[in-house]
Amino acid sequence: MTTLTESPWQTRDVPEESLATTVNPAPLAALREVRDAFAGHDVWAWPDGFGGVHVVIEGIPLGAAWAQETSWLGFTINYLYPDADTYPHYVRADLSRADGIALVAPIHVGNAFQEQPAVMVSRSSPRRVSGLSTAARKALSVVSFIQSQPATQTELR
Repeated sequence: MTTLTESPWQTRDVPEESLATTVNPAPLAALREVRDAFAGHDVWAWPDGFGGVHVVIEGIPLGAAWAQETSWLGFTINYLYPDADTYPHYVRADLSRADGIALVAPIHVGNAFQEQPAVMVSRSSPRRVSGLSTAARKALSVVSFIQSQPATQTELR
C-alpha cells in the first residue's frame, strides 16, 4: 500500500512571484484575498494560461451531512475578474452523503477539475455585483452551502 504524502494540487503550485508574471493583477489580488480568508489551509495556485489562476483550498470541513470529513475546494479566477463570476466550484470526487442519499442538483457527480475527478457544486451568482462579490466571498459562500446541507432525510423535507 502506498501512502499519499503530497497533494496532487501541491505539485502544480506556482510561487506568487512567478504568478505575478503570468496572472492579471485583479485575479492575483483575488488570490491573495482567498489566501487571507482561508488562513490555516493550504491554498495552491497556478496560472490558467489566459491571465487567470486556478485555485485549490485543502482541508475544508464538510459537516455532518457528509460521509467524508474534509475536501479540497477548487475553482478558477478567470482573466475577466472582477467582471466575471468565480464559477463553478469543485470538491473531491468521492463526495457522498452520510445517510446514503444520492447527490442531486446543484451538486453534480462525474465532473473533473484540472484533469482530476471531481464533484461540481453549482452555485452561480446571476445578481452578483462586481467588486462586492469577490472570489473569497464566493468560496466562503460555497463552503457554507456545503456545510449547511441537512444531515438526514427527515431534515431534507
